[in-house]
Amino acid sequence: MTRFANEEKADSGFSWGEESEEEGEILGSIGFEISLRYQQPQQLNSFLKNVQFGRYFVDVKTIKSSRDNTGFKASIFGSIFYKKI
Repeated sequence: MTRFANEEKADSGFSWGEESEEEGEILGSIGFEISLRYQQPQQLNSFLKNVQFGRYFVDVKTIKSSRDNTGFKASIFGSIFYKKI
């Protein structure tokens, strides 16, 4: 996800959240939070599109965004799902 932020020339921070192990047919998941600072609203849209069509199944649950005198910032909360092979 940091790569997607870099492609959009947005500053980013990333942290992992709580993990749920997979059980039988239920996929495992791990929570995340991404903080972005960007100059144009379309940078956030492009970032989210890249995440949505990336190689992992990502569920974005919440986006909090605001604007200040230096540009825009967003906090994105969600989960990444996985299956161990």
